[in-house]
Amino acid sequence: VIALLGGLVTGVSLAFIIELIDQTVRTQEDVENKLGLPFLGQIPLSADDKGKVYKTLLTKELSLTSEAMRNLRTMVNFATMPQSIKTILVTSTVQSEGKSYVSANLAVAFSQLDEEVLLITGDLRRPSTHKSFAVSTERGLSDFLAKGKNVEELDQLVQDSGVPGVKVLACGPRPPNPSELLNTPRLGALIAWSKANYDRVIIDCTPMFPIHDTLLWGRHVNAAIFVVRYGNTRAPLIAKACQRLQEGGIKVLGAVVNAARPGGLTYSAYGYYYQQYYQTYEQQIVAPRA
Repeated sequence: VIALLGGLVTGVSLAFIIELIDQTVRTQEDVENKLGLPFLGQIPLSADDKGKVYKTLLTKELSLTSEAMRNLRTMVNFATMPQSIKTILVTSTVQSEGKSYVSANLAVAFSQLDEEVLLITGDLRRPSTHKSFAVSTERGLSDFLAKGKNVEELDQLVQDSGVPGVKVLACGPRPPNPSELLNTPRLGALIAWSKANYDRVIIDCTPMFPIHDTLLWGRHVNAAIFVVRYGNTRAPLIAKACQRLQEGGIKVLGAVVNAARPGGLTYSAYGYYYQQYYQTYEQQIVAPRA
């Protein structure tokens, strides 16, 4: 009995020690205490990480992920309301944290508020927005930045996403000189045209490390959403990335924790209680209706 109790105490103690030395971001408390940023929401891990969850949003099928996206939309609206910000950058610390996934779904979520949304592929190095909406990459942003003469040409470059209210400006042919293209005056003209023609503009940018193309976008767009993958990147590196954004004059509206996994000591109370609420709602409302 003593050995059993000793083993349990040791196991629990080790678990708490691991929690204390863990420098990654997993919960709302981590976002607020380790990063000093507002918490925008938590997106659960999805088996489909290619932006296809927007189909669930369109069919209004009950989904923990789609509801989390709608919650994120609400928090972004609150964060942008005082300044009436309609153009937003979406970035992360490093690759594979889910910024393109969040961008695509957030665009669809805003379109459900009867907004006309333009989703721009701001990453000219490793673009992926076109995969989410199956649009062509034969023409796009790089064409305008390289040889555009008039912003009216953008009407021919913007493509229909297949989702009502969402248009996509794909990367186009990948250029050998992304930084040079983003330094042209055409970028400012693009942003001005986008603001004049759409209710909401979401730009899926590059990660902050190891390149800094997002800062070039930041000369014309001064607000950003920061995507953090659950338990992936160390908090000091994330904080450094956010500091660079702020030094570049870009306001970080807040952080969203992507690919959150239930279970374990680090699954936040927010995620746990939201999951319980969703399950109760499904049992009380959806099952009787079916």
